[in-house]
Amino acid sequence: MWEINMGKVRTGALALVLLLSMVLSGCGQQSTDTSTAEYLSAEVVQAGSAVKTTESYTGDFFIGFEANTRITALRVTELLWEYSGDRYVSIKVKEGDFVSEGDVMVEIAPTISESELLQRELAVTNADIDLVQIRESYEARIIPLEEEIPGLTGTEAEIASARLVQLRAEYNERISRAGQQYRAAVEALEKLKAHKEATCITAPYDGYVASVIRGWEEGGTVPAYQPLITMADTDTLAFRVTNISPFGQVPYLSTVELTDQRDQSVYTGTVVSSGQVTGSGTDDLIIIPHVPADKMGTALTGAVKIKGTVLDKKDVVLMDASALYKEGDRYYVLILSGESAAAKAYVSVGAVNAGTAWIAEGLDPGVTLIIN
Repeated sequence: MWEINMGKVRTGALALVLLLSMVLSGCGQQSTDTSTAEYLSAEVVQAGSAVKTTESYTGDFFIGFEANTRITALRVTELLWEYSGDRYVSIKVKEGDFVSEGDVMVEIAPTISESELLQRELAVTNADIDLVQIRESYEARIIPLEEEIPGLTGTEAEIASARLVQLRAEYNERISRAGQQYRAAVEALEKLKAHKEATCITAPYDGYVASVIRGWEEGGTVPAYQPLITMADTDTLAFRVTNISPFGQVPYLSTVELTDQRDQSVYTGTVVSSGQVTGSGTDDLIIIPHVPADKMGTALTGAVKIKGTVLDKKDVVLMDASALYKEGDRYYVLILSGESAAAKAYVSVGAVNAGTAWIAEGLDPGVTLIIN
């Protein structure tokens, strides 16, 4: 469904005279135009004696889309960076890019200094020394007592045996605690080494990029444990439709309306990919539905209608598309100047729909235009 605000076209028979070009010593007369259009050309062109005209105006320009589809299985994976304080080098992908397993998607510069590494290595060494010393003390006190007890009798034997039990318990606790400290020091060292060697995020499987973190810049700090890249393949529920709009991509992260055709229940979804998927030959939209927990597995499992917005511009300059002219790759309009001439003005066309053109640059509202 396409909705658009249309302007009125007025028709009139106007007598326009030919402009004289420069001949011999005489100068040709050139009309002027009062429009403040940025791309207004000084070139004046000939107009016919009977023309139709229309007027540019301010209005709202809307292009929507509807598509029928069925749910598709997609797996969506969030790729995080687990280290703090590192810096961006580059992000090498954008939404909609197809990537193969192992492809580098984000390059990162770790911020680990040699002093940090030496401190962790020293912590491991100290923890190891403590553990060895406790074990040596254990052997120095426990083994002699164990050897002494068989030669004792009566009360002396009972006292020595009780002392042995107490010492063993104390040393076992100390050895356990020292062992935990040693393992923690080793783990921290290995993690720091892994951090120092970590320089990129790679694709975990073949698939496409559903989203990329916004606002990153080279040299900026990489946020820890926040999604930098979202990847998708074919193992989780989502919708895939071909972008049927010739006017532009459906906006990334825009909300669409999802109607279950079986009972006409309406849900919403979020567009997580709206770019060209490399190698697919189509401009795919990937839409993640928002379904209440009690409806999961039953809602939106049949035919679904998707309704969304491609463009929604408020208070922009609009005109009848029949007054647009094309010159190579450029568009222009003929502005009626006075009663006898037309001035050529180049314009930037945002989009055209249902006979109405949205002019992004080069034209003011209230300008009289000659229809092509």
